Amino acid sequence: SDNMAINYPDIDLLKSTMSLQMQLLHEGDLYTVINNLRLTTSGLFDVTRCAIIRNETQIKSLLDSATDKNFSASCTLNWYTIKAKNNESPDELLSQGSNS
Repeated sequence: SDNMAINYPDIDLLKSTMSLQMQLLHEGDLYTVINNLRLTTSGLFDVTRCAIIRNETQIKSLLDSATDKNFSASCTLNWYTIKAKNNESPDELLSQGSNS
């Protein structure tokens, strides 16, 4: 963010922290959720932490059910937003900064 202030003094870089708690059928579903966020959002984010635990289930439940919530996951993400300090759009300001 310090480099951003030097190279782009008319732009504020904002960071919002978001927590996600989810129930999953399979541990691989966590990657599906994160990749889907990456593909369907226009913003920039990073995953700072994820923890996944296996929920207590019956062996029969794991074999017979396609809808049990076998895992719980908790993740922390940082979402980044660019805000112009004046009325110019962030895209205009970024293109001006890269030309100087």
